[in-house]
Amino acid sequence: MVTARTSEKATDSLASLERRTGAKVFVPEVADLSAPITIEALADRLRDAASPIDLLILNAGMVSGAKPRRDAQGIELTFSSTIVAHHRLTVRLLNDQSLAPNARIIIVGSEVARGDVPMTSVIDVEAFATKATGGNLVEAIKRIAKAEGPGKFRANDAYATAKACVAWWTAALAQRLPAGMTVNAISPGLTPSTNNGRNMPWIARVIIPRMMKLLGMSGEFCRKLIRW
Repeated sequence: MVTARTSEKATDSLASLERRTGAKVFVPEVADLSAPITIEALADRLRDAASPIDLLILNAGMVSGAKPRRDAQGIELTFSSTIVAHHRLTVRLLNDQSLAPNARIIIVGSEVARGDVPMTSVIDVEAFATKATGGNLVEAIKRIAKAEGPGKFRANDAYATAKACVAWWTAALAQRLPAGMTVNAISPGLTPSTNNGRNMPWIARVIIPRMMKLLGMSGEFCRKLIRW
């Protein structure tokens, strides 16, 4: 099954996978993971499928842009799509026993989670909590996920922090999965062909990805390097 926000995108993804693999086993599915009701509907369909899920790849994500954009629950869309939606779907699938006993879960992370990529910073949650929530780390994470100050919203920092949360979530989930299941976060490298930065300023959306691609800083370059 291949999910996307629209039927056109799902069909395009399916065609791309078929070209790359030569296999015609994929089924397109429309699901906007920024909407909890859509996640529940998708989980219902997966629960009712004929066979359990052997491989779950969690790849949704986007960046708000100069100003924060939020979902219906008030969560900033970078966090909503990158971590919250994946958590909701995974927990629902686990509760429904929709995953095979030896299922493999892969969630797409990023190099920016390290906090040392130029023009990005992972928010210091402890410092934020000390300043904004009386040291309460849980409330601090909630405020960060909703893009509620203090401090100016910066899309790159929100993205880096969301990806750091992906790494933390992966580590926590790995300790709670049933024996036989695994979860891993991976970093695919730069992916300029995706549209996750559609809300970013023009220079960040168009120029910088092309420059980085020319420099060889793309996921395809990394895959070729690994094969070499």
